[in-house]
Amino acid sequence: SFFHDFSMCCLVKDRRSAGAILSKAIGGLLTECGVMDWYWGSRMEYMKEYEAHGAHEVPRAEYYERLRRGIRQELRSDPEAAVRAGRALIEPRGGALATTTVAL
Repeated sequence: SFFHDFSMCCLVKDRRSAGAILSKAIGGLLTECGVMDWYWGSRMEYMKEYEAHGAHEVPRAEYYERLRRGIRQELRSDPEAAVRAGRALIEPRGGALATTTVAL
């Protein structure tokens, strides 16, 4: 299973670390649902702290192989359904789940 996030962004930069907390909460939910790989883009310096949780860069050939394998794997549960069932550590804002989910 594979997850690619196009919108992981927290535009408020302060001591509360909202982006880091959100990233860890999403990572926990995705892991619970059975997602094995999460494409996060090019490594940035701030991402070093996630290496303690298993984050690491992979060579391009390995990335594509993992992507091909992951697309064929079934999830234990659908992340959107898990959020709707109240299993998210952080409750979404009102209307956040009204968007369309596209499965490939």
